[in-house]
Amino acid sequence: MDLTPSSAAASITDSSPESLRAVYTKRLRRLLRLRHDHEEELNVQGLQLLDRAIFAAYCACRDVGAEAKAKKVLATANVALKRAVGQLQLSTIDQEADSDSGDDVSQRGSQAS
Repeated sequence: MDLTPSSAAASITDSSPESLRAVYTKRLRRLLRLRHDHEEELNVQGLQLLDRAIFAAYCACRDVGAEAKAKKVLATANVALKRAVGQLQLSTIDQEADSDSGDDVSQRGSQAS
């Protein structure tokens, strides 16, 4: 079996979309399992690194058309983490961005007068 970088790249490009979806969802499951199994052993940086890898795996699933399956995997994973590390609440960020942009517009309007 030839495992040179060029043969690996060729096998990826020759893969069917279904097989790519399966590979990326398996990767996402594996990373979530690692996060769950080793959460107590990892320091903050280790957890952040793993969380970023999970997000990257989710994005890869989304890119190959497996977003619905990836969301299901995330929903069924043990989401109640013992230690949350720098997790963002996007709804809060969106609300802050909306309020900030409204303030900027009103401030610019008052400065122009």
